[in-house]
Amino acid sequence: GLKYLGIGNEERISPEFEERFKYMYERVRKAHPEIIIVGTAGPGSHPGNPDFDKGWRLAEEIGLPILDEHYYERNDYFLNSRQYDKYPRNRQTKVYLGEYAAKDKKLIDALAEGLYLLHVERNGDVVSMTSYAPLFARKGATNWNPDLIYFDNERPYLTCSYYVQQLFGQSAGQYYYGDCVRFDGDAAGVVQPVEKSRYGQSVILNTKTRRLFVKLCNAGDAAKTANIDLSRFKSMKKMATKTVLTGAPTDENNYEAQPIAPTKDTIKAQKKFSLDVAPYSFVMLEYEL
Repeated sequence: GLKYLGIGNEERISPEFEERFKYMYERVRKAHPEIIIVGTAGPGSHPGNPDFDKGWRLAEEIGLPILDEHYYERNDYFLNSRQYDKYPRNRQTKVYLGEYAAKDKKLIDALAEGLYLLHVERNGDVVSMTSYAPLFARKGATNWNPDLIYFDNERPYLTCSYYVQQLFGQSAGQYYYGDCVRFDGDAAGVVQPVEKSRYGQSVILNTKTRRLFVKLCNAGDAAKTANIDLSRFKSMKKMATKTVLTGAPTDENNYEAQPIAPTKDTIKAQKKFSLDVAPYSFVMLEYEL
């Protein structure tokens, strides 16, 4: 029942690595053609990095289904970069963003990751999967910081990033709609330049569960008004769920207390309305169709 198998992890893409990778790749494919092989783009998987470029060249040469990209950056990278907007749309090889995180565990880092994931959802034809890393660390015995979940002998400590990941994990779907939300100040049909924005949105439909998710992220210091139009979705139950994660940008869930966690409310479902999104907040609206 194994669906995916990764060969390699952040290696230097040397001639020796390429030779051995091809050897293993062909033999695994022959023995188990049903397994999807995941390759590696090396550490620091950004365009221009030598291992990244070589990893993609190798992937395209052999027709690799998925390539694993890893990068850990300061939150300004996730706030300002939209790496997948520039990827070729005709590649056979898809992206697995297998390891990524902002290099701190404050709320602004979680919001930066959330803003970046909204762009990943927009590029679902390029990126097939993502997973935050590292996942677990024991309090007082960490080899890497940040981690998604800390724990001691008595309890877990869930970071702000954990709650952002949880919201995205609960709102996956098959269809992305990019024209249902427009923020005040943005021209209709025009995407705000990344360098000038600290906000974003995505609308995702899950046809299996018949649920619609509207996600709004504001990582800036001023409130934004989102104008939402869901008129294309004809059938909608009367009530919806609104989940909000917000606080000061430097807030974090430390070992002594957990001040930051999402709040959840039941609201009246509307198809066309405006919503104020507070500074430093992530909002998810969930509708049942």
